[in-house]
Amino acid sequence: MKKIVILLVIVFSVVTTYSQEYEKLYVLELIVIDSNKTPIENANIEVYSSDELIFSSKTDSSGYIIKECILSSSTDYSIKVTKDGYLQALGRETTKGLKNSYKFFHEYIIFPKE
Repeated sequence: MKKIVILLVIVFSVVTTYSQEYEKLYVLELIVIDSNKTPIENANIEVYSSDELIFSSKTDSSGYIIKECILSSSTDYSIKVTKDGYLQALGRETTKGLKNSYKFFHEYIIFPKE
């Protein structure tokens, strides 16, 4: 019985350490505007890790989105902003070097296609 308890304590410690080290809650806050600083409603926001889509969403009527998400530590992310009739905007973010949860803020200006 004592061996089982020790094993459970070791397994729990490893799982807790893994989750603390590799996954944390982050907040991504974005605003999308045009060159006249007019908010862009329903702009598509996609966040990728490598080629894997982590999440996608759309901006509200204020061109704004706030998203809480669990992200892996020490990872680079790509952000893609698209809207029909506009050129796409690209961005990058990283969790490398972050020891605690963090709030990322980005403002994207997108331009109409000519």
